[in-house]
Amino acid sequence: MFLARLASTVKFIWLSLRPVAVILLVFIVVVGSLFAYDTYYTYKDRKLGAQLIEKVKLESECGKTVNQMERLTLDFTITNTNSQDVNLEKLSIDQSILGVGDKNFFGNPRTVPLSTLTEKSENFAIFEFDIPLTVSDSSNEKVNLSLKATDKTSAGASSHTIVIYEGKIIFYFDHQMSIETPCQLQVRYP
Repeated sequence: MFLARLASTVKFIWLSLRPVAVILLVFIVVVGSLFAYDTYYTYKDRKLGAQLIEKVKLESECGKTVNQMERLTLDFTITNTNSQDVNLEKLSIDQSILGVGDKNFFGNPRTVPLSTLTEKSENFAIFEFDIPLTVSDSSNEKVNLSLKATDKTSAGASSHTIVIYEGKIIFYFDHQMSIETPCQLQVRYP
């Protein structure tokens, strides 16, 4: 008798919760499907990016010497030998070039084409291009980065020295591609 009553109670609860269980099961299947689709799409995008980046070359003039308070322009040439366009979306500058802690080595960064500082971390300052730069298939595009060297007080440098600042600049393209270039800039402090 007890078991029959327990069975009828469990049956009643199951029948009451059945619509909720079906909705929950459908929800779990939909979320799982979306997650699997996103993972597959990301994999395909990275695979395409790995193929495209092999035929994208970056030439840089990232080894210049300037005086304090002088503006310098770094020219970068991006060559795309793919049969597909690629878009340059972001540019990242190593903080060891711009300044560390309370010392500022270079300031007032500007790019051509125009970009906006979107994120600044302990390691990098990330600039996002207002309009992504499209590098058409089998063509070249130029990117200019302009920086202004600070004075010796802001940089924490001694008089009558040349200080070498080393870091890297990273170019971020669509399809999760990136190209990194080392940069060595020298500043003369009188």
